Amino acid sequence: MEGRLHQGHDPAASLVDPELGDRDLQPLPQPLPAKSRLLLISISITVGLMNLVYCWFGAMPCCYGRGGLAGQYKFGGRSGACVAIVGAAKLVLGLALGNSLGIVLNHFPLGILGVLLRLAGIELAMASRDMSSKEDSMVMLICTAISPVGSSTTLGFLCGWSCTRS
Repeated sequence: MEGRLHQGHDPAASLVDPELGDRDLQPLPQPLPAKSRLLLISISITVGLMNLVYCWFGAMPCCYGRGGLAGQYKFGGRSGACVAIVGAAKLVLGLALGNSLGIVLNHFPLGILGVLLRLAGIELAMASRDMSSKEDSMVMLICTAISPVGSSTTLGFLCGWSCTRS
């Protein structure tokens, strides 16, 4: 069984080579030890609970990915059907190809991946166009600054929510 394990993230390196910045997403060549499997299970549970709670506050369902919804929007996905189609396609590919899908994805051209990641990043940065006042910009700045420092999506959410309420 192959899995993914957080091994560190270097944002500066991702400017030069997208693969270097996403070392934490690289598949491990050996089976995961029991402790790592528990880590993956706890991450899955926290994401599920986070989505169950935050949706009641009007939040968009999210995961530990980077710019997936922004990329889908950039390339034409404008409805919930897009997310459902992508999810169904991933499910079918995973069930049909199993571990061999990982081999195919490891040979995906990094140049194409880099362009796609940059376009998704640009789409995320375009949110600043909607910031019409200094207060709106401050909310985005505070959430962006605090969330990675605290390594907590919950902290970022609470910070943004409290800033918009004050």
